Amino acid sequence: MAKKIFFLLLLFSNFYATTTISSIILLGVLISIIYKHINFKQSFTKPILYFYIAYFLSFIPAYFIRQQSPIDSLIVSYQYLCLLFFFVLTAFKANEYQCEKVLHYMAITTSIVYIVQFILLQKGINFLGLSENKMEAGYDSRFRMVCSGIFSLGLFFYFNKFLIYGSKKYMLYLLVCTIPLVIQAYRTQWVAAFIGILIILYYTNKGSAVKLLKYLFIISISIIVLFQTPLVQDRITNMYERQKTETFSNKDYIRITTLNYLNQKYFQSPIEYILGSGPDNPSTKYGKQIVTLQESGIHFDDLGLYGMAFKIGPITILILIFLSIRNIFLRKDKKYIYIMVWYIFMILISFTNAEFFRPGNFLIHGLALYIANLRYKKHIATKYEKKPITQIS
Repeated sequence: MAKKIFFLLLLFSNFYATTTISSIILLGVLISIIYKHINFKQSFTKPILYFYIAYFLSFIPAYFIRQQSPIDSLIVSYQYLCLLFFFVLTAFKANEYQCEKVLHYMAITTSIVYIVQFILLQKGINFLGLSENKMEAGYDSRFRMVCSGIFSLGLFFYFNKFLIYGSKKYMLYLLVCTIPLVIQAYRTQWVAAFIGILIILYYTNKGSAVKLLKYLFIISISIIVLFQTPLVQDRITNMYERQKTETFSNKDYIRITTLNYLNQKYFQSPIEYILGSGPDNPSTKYGKQIVTLQESGIHFDDLGLYGMAFKIGPITILILIFLSIRNIFLRKDKKYIYIMVWYIFMILISFTNAEFFRPGNFLIHGLALYIANLRYKKHIATKYEKKPITQIS
């Protein structure tokens, strides 16, 4: 079962965007699997459906104000529709063990593919077919990849499992997931990942100060050693070079330029303040306007969820944030703290980074939310089982 679901995950990611399968065909396959399996009793079903209602409402201003047809909007919506993978897991009635197997397969496979592509890029080999907008010239082949959210989820997953079970294999897997995060060299991701590690450490060792201090010492030594490696030193140098131009005091800083433009000039109608301007299709007049903006230095993605709210609407974004916060506060045992921590990580980086909604990452959201939902249901069932039965005389 786990291997079958893993294959579907790869299929819906279009095998890391290396195949030319139409997103409409993939969407058809997705809907054919789930259409009878939407269970309104699950914790996240209604918020997910509300998310899609709000998202599709953004097609209205796209049509009436930006002259982009609903079909053109739908064609570029596949990355958001991938959240429906939550219902694929429902259709297969996947259990926790199977889902974590899928998570493991996906984390290791995606990390290895990323590492291999990074090495081969140095030799001019681009087997992922990365376009220029997915690579950042001048920073030693730093590139973005479909389903990249699995790197951070895998990191927290393996660290959580290591602290629970103590098996050294989890540290090896953790290292594999860490390498892509190091290569990407995003400052906010490094800081947020460190915070996430500390949260997992705290929750899995509450009540044991000795163990907590021991692991803190080991983590500190590991970070010091890691920072001495040539790869990390190179990434730090690159981040320092970027820091020279990327400061909030610099008027040319891309995020300041984008923020000023979006707040002052972007919307063409009051309704767009509520529904957004809609997803942009590069083949339409509206889409070409967005391309022109990008060429002039206006990048919505660089403002994360805030930037995307201008396109798909603030209501849509607020529902995504609600889903994340709800997951953070769902009761779950310490074996599954990694899900909570991943969403804390995503929220922390979501206003300077596009990681939350990068292509393929809604598949990862679907998997994470489904595991959280399973754990919550089991927690509730256990809670009621433990309640004493009151005798009625």
